[in-house]
Amino acid sequence: MYFPYFRGKQYELMALRGLVEKKLISKRVIPIIEPIKFSTQFIKTVKTFINSKRKIVIIHNPQVGEYPAGLNSHDERFINLLANENVIVGHIVNSNSKEELDLLKEIGVKLDNLLVINNNNELYEETFKENEPKYIVVPGYGRPGDKNIILQDKFNKQKRNADYGEEPELFSYEHIIYDANKYCGFSDYSLVGSNYTTGGGPAYAIALHILYYNKENILYVRHFVSDSKDGTKNQKGKFLEAVGKFSSWLESNKKYHTYAINELLNYYNMKHYPGAGMIKKLSIMHHLEIMSRYLEKKCK
Repeated sequence: MYFPYFRGKQYELMALRGLVEKKLISKRVIPIIEPIKFSTQFIKTVKTFINSKRKIVIIHNPQVGEYPAGLNSHDERFINLLANENVIVGHIVNSNSKEELDLLKEIGVKLDNLLVINNNNELYEETFKENEPKYIVVPGYGRPGDKNIILQDKFNKQKRNADYGEEPELFSYEHIIYDANKYCGFSDYSLVGSNYTTGGGPAYAIALHILYYNKENILYVRHFVSDSKDGTKNQKGKFLEAVGKFSSWLESNKKYHTYAINELLNYYNMKHYPGAGMIKKLSIMHHLEIMSRYLEKKCK
């Protein structure tokens, strides 16, 4: 099982919702969302999973973003989402875990059905000594186990788009070895990275991050960066430069056509720049679609 981890930014939610609506995401892929705010897009995305009878993890006590202290806000809409049978409630271990878990029990959530982010083993052992959760997400290379999911940040994020090289870069092979290493699943932050940031603006360079498999099914990432890197003007021109490089590469890598890649090429052919958020959305959709294909084939 693959549990990609997202913070619930708009382009991430749009990517997840689009994948479910177009039936491009495997049931072996269960996204984890740590919601940064209780937005309309967040509600729509979760309801799309629910209505499609697809599993999704919602962390009830997010540690970043604008969300008002999770369940402490007593938002009935949020509580109703958590109560749905297709929602797996997630919990990040912290110094307030006991109080936060008591709130979950008040609304009928069973602790042995939780997915727990165990980023502090001492606090985890103290909190869950009587009720072991359904899934335990272990950051880094932690203890294997039949309930344990390994979580790693696989994306080598640079400060500026202009800093990305254009040579193939190793992304991950956990999808190949996680079960042999005695984990029940694996997790990463896709092409977003673990570091939560806000804001942003027009970039000096535009970069596309495209994942693909080599002959051994190891995931690599290629960065296609615009040649123009001086100033923030002419974003459309920079976009066309980056996608032009990618389009040339794709000529000899046609098997990596996905819905998202075709959408990207449509924008290129129309000479239309859709914005940075749309590029990120399509990159995530491409990643989860090719991972879905791999897992379906592996598990046949």
